[in-house]
Amino acid sequence: MTDIHPNQLILVITLLVSVIVFLIGWPRRNGTGGNYFIGYCITLILWTAGAVMESFVTTLEAKILWSQVLYIGFVQVIPFLFLFVVSYARQRSVPTRVALP
Repeated sequence: MTDIHPNQLILVITLLVSVIVFLIGWPRRNGTGGNYFIGYCITLILWTAGAVMESFVTTLEAKILWSQVLYIGFVQVIPFLFLFVVSYARQRSVPTRVALP
């Protein structure tokens, strides 16, 4: 068994906190901006899970695979967060022309 680096521990804790926030937000998904928040949580979990797995694997091929999984979540986090913040601040749904170009 390999030693766990402190950065890996921080990534695992971040993943656990992200999952807990998702589980707390799931019952509230029907509120204003709730679907965008759930999308944000899912992509954040995907991003951190990819980072955790990338930090634990040792082969180059596995690191490339997990960095690509990480990238999928990384790219989608900011748009979901933006749509959530806009819809929550306005207290109504975001117009379709903003959400879907």
